[in-house]
Amino acid sequence: MDVIVIAQRHGFLALSYADDTQLYFHDRASSFETRLQHPKDCISEIDRWMSSNRLLLNADKTQFILLGTRQQLAKVQCHTVDLENVSLPVATKVTCLGVIFDSELTFSEHVTSVVRRCFYHMRQLRTVRNSLTDHRISRDFCKPTRLL
Repeated sequence: MDVIVIAQRHGFLALSYADDTQLYFHDRASSFETRLQHPKDCISEIDRWMSSNRLLLNADKTQFILLGTRQQLAKVQCHTVDLENVSLPVATKVTCLGVIFDSELTFSEHVTSVVRRCFYHMRQLRTVRNSLTDHRISRDFCKPTRLL
């Protein structure tokens, strides 16, 4: 039995990439409080499975975020999620595979981060611009990118 099977048995969708696993569930804001026991039971079982397979659930990297509209999020009065031996604060943002997700899915913080990194690299290119030929610049830095 693996982590995804355990998650599905508890009513969660699961996504794994390398050594990261995300558990998902959707519910109405009004019934969220009653469903909060499910993640506790699921993560406890995953922790037992990992221990029996000589793996460790890293509580320091475990995060919990609520996603929804501002109005939906205001209906939920949950600030922490208590697991077996750790209390997780409900995060307002999480990073998954380099993408910053905020609780309202505006992606504003992610866009700001990408723009900041682009400007950094543009400033770095400006410092070496005079030592590069036009051919080298067009060949190495002005390639169109393909979207997969």
